[in-house]
Amino acid sequence: MLEWLNQEIYSDVTWLNLIVAIIILIIALILSKVLTIQLRRSLKEKMNKESLELLSKVLSYGIMIIAVIWILPTIGVELSGLMVAGGIVALAIGFASQSIIGNLISGLFLMGERPVKIGDLVEIDDHLGFVEDIQIISTSIRTLNGNIVRIPNETVFTTSITNYTSTPVRRFEYTVGISYADDAERAVQVIKE
Repeated sequence: MLEWLNQEIYSDVTWLNLIVAIIILIIALILSKVLTIQLRRSLKEKMNKESLELLSKVLSYGIMIIAVIWILPTIGVELSGLMVAGGIVALAIGFASQSIIGNLISGLFLMGERPVKIGDLVEIDDHLGFVEDIQIISTSIRTLNGNIVRIPNETVFTTSITNYTSTPVRRFEYTVGISYADDAERAVQVIKE
């Protein structure tokens, strides 16, 4: 009765192989949906909506790519040729997008570490201004003269950051000049008042 499962469709692929491949694909789809929902729930308060959507898509596509790679030998597709071609393509893409990947990883570290928050007055890479937006690839700062400066997250992560908002009490230095003929003690008294 179940002999049709072992009947070959093409080459060495049987109906059983095809059914197993479909089941693996369905399980991967369900797993992808469940994990992205859990990821959105757990990081909803910690990340902005656009970054969370990007991370969810990366997780979902990653699970599906792994499932497809797992299915291919089951349905008779030889992976050795695809691995060589994929390796060459991955190497080319890796060299081309090295700075983008660096910005992406730095963005994830910045979102986890939180050295700056939206609205903070900061100085990053000789740019002084208020943080407008922190995204997965770049951080936007509105300078004191109103310009928006977009700084790659790799620069933000590797450059020293001066956050003027993080501590409310600060020390300021002022230079006050008086002439030699004026009374210095009286000047100190006026300054203290």
